[in-house]
Amino acid sequence: MSADRIDFERGIVFSLRVIVVWKPAREHVLSFRTLPARYYTDPGVFREEIENFYFGRWICAGRATSIPNTGDYFTLEVGPDSIAIVRGADAGIRGFHNVCRHRGSLICTETTGHAKKFICPYHQWTYGLDGKLIACRGMGDDFDKSQFSLKQVAVHELEGLIYFSLAKNPWDTQRAREIISTLARPQGFATAKVADAEAETKAVCVTGQLRCEHFV
Repeated sequence: MSADRIDFERGIVFSLRVIVVWKPAREHVLSFRTLPARYYTDPGVFREEIENFYFGRWICAGRATSIPNTGDYFTLEVGPDSIAIVRGADAGIRGFHNVCRHRGSLICTETTGHAKKFICPYHQWTYGLDGKLIACRGMGDDFDKSQFSLKQVAVHELEGLIYFSLAKNPWDTQRAREIISTLARPQGFATAKVADAEAETKAVCVTGQLRCEHFV
C-alpha cells in the first residue's frame, strides 16, 4: 500500500503503528508516550477516525457460515451507521444500511435473526431480501417503489469471510483477494462452525491476548 493511500496526518492510531514498524529500535519504542486525552474524548477526532479508518476501507464483518440459510442476517455498527448483512434468496450475501427509506427507523432491531422479508416497525414499509421495496401502504398508486430500495453497501465474500465497504468508490479488491486467499484458505473459515457464541467470544479474547503477548 502506497504512503499516499494512508492518511498519516489524520490516521493517528494507524500512523503510530506504522512508525513502530518502521523504527523498531529500542530507543524509539521507549520514547513513545500515550496520546493526549482529547484523542480519546474529542467527537471531532472520533469522526476523523471513523471517516478515515472505516468509511474508506474494506471491513471484515464476520464469517459466511454465521448466515448459512436464506433470510439469515446479522447487524453491526460502524460509528453512527447500522449495517445489515443478509443471505439472499439466490444464496448470495448482501449488505444494506439498516435504515428504512421512509422515516429512518432501524429495520432489523436484533443483532442476529432470520426473516422472509424485512418490515420496518414504524410504518411497516416492507423490503425483500434483495433490499427492494415491495410494500408501502398509503403512498398512492403513482409512488415509484423502485426509487426507494434500501441503500446497499459493497460486499465481498472471501474464503468464508465477509468483507464490506461503506466507501462510495471502494478500492479494487483483486490484489487483496490474491494475498488474503493464500493466507485464509488453510484456516478453513468457509466450513468453520461455532457451537456456542459465548465460547466464541472467549476464544477470540484469548487468541487476541496471545497474539499481543507474542509481539511484545
